[in-house]
Amino acid sequence: METWMMVIIASVFPTPTMPNAAGPTNAQLRTHLADIRARIETLELELAALRVSELSVSATLDSIVYPVLTLPVEITREIFLHYAGPPIQQYPSQSNPNPLPLAAVCKLWRTLALSCSQLWPALRGRPSSDPEALLNLLQSRLSRVGNHNFRINMPLPLYTLGDKILPILAPYFAQLRSLQLAVSGPVCFPKDAGHMVPLSALEALAIDGLHDREGEISFPPCPKLHDVWLCRLTQISLPWSQLTFLGLRGQSLGDCLNILGQTSQLMTLNISSESDVMPPTTPLRLQHLRSLWTLTAPIIDHLILPALQELKIQELMETVTWMVHNLVSRSGCTLRQVCLQFPMSLADTERFILPLQKLKGLSLMGLHCNFADWDPFLQQIADGKLLPDLEMFLLNDVHTDIPIKSMLAMLDARGNPPKGIARLQSFRYSHWQPPSDDTHSHRAADHIRKLRERGMTVELGWGPLWFRENIDVGSHTHHTKLIIGNDSYFG
Repeated sequence: METWMMVIIASVFPTPTMPNAAGPTNAQLRTHLADIRARIETLELELAALRVSELSVSATLDSIVYPVLTLPVEITREIFLHYAGPPIQQYPSQSNPNPLPLAAVCKLWRTLALSCSQLWPALRGRPSSDPEALLNLLQSRLSRVGNHNFRINMPLPLYTLGDKILPILAPYFAQLRSLQLAVSGPVCFPKDAGHMVPLSALEALAIDGLHDREGEISFPPCPKLHDVWLCRLTQISLPWSQLTFLGLRGQSLGDCLNILGQTSQLMTLNISSESDVMPPTTPLRLQHLRSLWTLTAPIIDHLILPALQELKIQELMETVTWMVHNLVSRSGCTLRQVCLQFPMSLADTERFILPLQKLKGLSLMGLHCNFADWDPFLQQIADGKLLPDLEMFLLNDVHTDIPIKSMLAMLDARGNPPKGIARLQSFRYSHWQPPSDDTHSHRAADHIRKLRERGMTVELGWGPLWFRENIDVGSHTHHTKLIIGNDSYFG
């Protein structure tokens, strides 16, 4: 650097020559000044060229260290949208990623994220206990959605902030696709010319009715609504006849049946009513119901379900086997998937599934049985004498060791079955506690590896709830969780 400076100084201010006795003439001075100016112009051109080169080298270096920052804005936006896109089909209950971390990476990403309205299609989580914080969050999110549809997967507390929340939501009523509310008492929805503003895009609704609620809730028109969750709530006007999915929690059995009597198009029902005794009634016919998930087995006695294919029961009753068999008999339905989430013996399990030979999927949890009982049970499945159409088999949170040799023999037989017997595609087993030694859990490793190579999904696990199904799918907690339609019964 010092050498360059010396060269520049020497070029601009050359070593003066000894003046002649008469001194330089005016012509000589003008010539010398012109020469200095020419040299200055040349050096300025060289400096400009060096600055251009500096910027080019700096940009190249930045692209090597942070290549993502050099992407065109359009491509970066597409990556953002892919990141925050809808859940993949195999896991419909999975929540979309939160776009906020994208906005926290750098100034450029923050600008892009906040300007991309498609990134903000949903407001999810639990509402803040601070009313101002909740209202500010709602306003800031809605201000970014533009003309896109929007989902609110957070229970908005209308029982305390309804007079402030609804005016904020009103301009976006035509863009709301799903909505969660917590209510208590009357709700004053926005009106236009004396009529409630319709929720024209609403497809899914979850409402938690808190205590001390009085009177019926008049809900705005919602012509596209097809999925509804109601908790501790019955007095509400909804387009029941167009629903295809309904979840009910905390209502009496009689109230549940009154609601179900209006749901002519229902295809999926997730229900847990209060335990009460009802006299025998004429069974209610739900012509299109294909999937029933119930925490309360007595509802089964009051239904006729000719299209039923999937059944999940989470309440153990002595009469549950008899109730299910009667349901199948009077409905004329063919069950294809059954999930029992309560402990049973193998003998009771066999008695339960014996008339259900068309089952393709069976999920059992918490089995209690003797070690010796496994061999004949697994042998019947291996031979196809029991469940010849079985393709998915889940033994979850088992309380008794299963004979590894018998299990592998069953998997071998059903992995390459004779004609007329279905091929088992998926088998999962979990034991309630870890094995006493490592050899127990690794004994079948090579054998299972070969089964997997042949295309069978085989998963073994030890430890509590290692393969327990996600019981929160479609279930109600203190803050209502809205899952739209696709309950996953088998993993």
